[in-house]
Amino acid sequence: MQRAINQKDELIQINEANVQHPYYCPSCGAICIIKQGDKKRHHFAHKQNTSCQSGEGATHRLVEKDLYDWIIKTDNASVEFYFPELKQRADIYVPKMNHIIEYQESHLQTKVLKERMVGYRSLGKTVTWLTSVPKYKGGTLYLSQLQIFFINYHPKCGFYLLSYCSITKRVHLYYDLRGVSTKRFFAKVAKIGLADLTYSELSRWIITHRDLIKNSTNEMTEHKRQTAIFKFKSKEQRMFQRELYSASEHLLYFPYYVGVVLPQQWLLDTDAFIWQYRLIKYIQTTGFKTIEEISQWWDTIIAKKYFVYIHQQYSHHLWHSYLKLLVKLGYALIENNGYIIEGIVFNAIEKKREWPRLKQAMNQLQIQLN
Repeated sequence: MQRAINQKDELIQINEANVQHPYYCPSCGAICIIKQGDKKRHHFAHKQNTSCQSGEGATHRLVEKDLYDWIIKTDNASVEFYFPELKQRADIYVPKMNHIIEYQESHLQTKVLKERMVGYRSLGKTVTWLTSVPKYKGGTLYLSQLQIFFINYHPKCGFYLLSYCSITKRVHLYYDLRGVSTKRFFAKVAKIGLADLTYSELSRWIITHRDLIKNSTNEMTEHKRQTAIFKFKSKEQRMFQRELYSASEHLLYFPYYVGVVLPQQWLLDTDAFIWQYRLIKYIQTTGFKTIEEISQWWDTIIAKKYFVYIHQQYSHHLWHSYLKLLVKLGYALIENNGYIIEGIVFNAIEKKREWPRLKQAMNQLQIQLN
């Protein structure tokens, strides 16, 4: 086994394991030990001989059984229900509620995921996705790309993710997610055992968590900025730098308020430096753009990530928040249902970078979805 459960219900990779800590099989719950020999690949193994066929398939079957046994206490349900129209089986299907529950641990291609969701929705089904338990430490949540796909949103608890631990039989809710990087989030967590709520109570339990994180903006400093510029090496980023060079511009000349990582930056595939630069340049072409024009431009130009639940319209909050930030700092004006930006340049070194002022403006705006 390459993964096992720790005492905090987290699924841990073998390369992250600590020999001083206990671990448990994700399939049967038995105690595991760490094997770190010289001949074989490092792995977890059962401490005692067992008939357990450990692996993702075994874990998946165990989760299906847990959820089925839980649901049939109050509602009729089917395991591995087949939809002939889609040629697809759902892990759990509750006919009365037109509700599907899927548990996903292994990697799933975006294309396959999209097709599955389009199919379910075409039949009028609602879907709840549960993932394996992610790493969570000190208020910081570490997600895989697969888990990020399943982030959802509700006004009362912000962005959230649901996972399930087959060892403790508990549902984990990670809520009020605030992006720190592409796969790291500030978050709060709540856990509840299947024995402590009924199937019909799950959706209500999710939205009861409202103690949202305050002032969790990702503070910018000169060091963080220089580090971000140093890591500017992807194909898209290199092409962008060549574009700047041809215009006699450079990232090092960007104003301190361009490249600001907002809490929902993770919704985009486009780097903060790039989309904020393009947004400013777009408005500066005429000096003024209406909100409708900016919205249409955003949908056409800026690359967004795919999510199972989150509509791409949520990403519009980023440009709204960023322009409000520029207004707060005095570099933009709101006029006639639009924005005016003039005088921002990308080819001259600033005399002063006002990081405390930027932090204060971001905290005052309390940038978050309403």
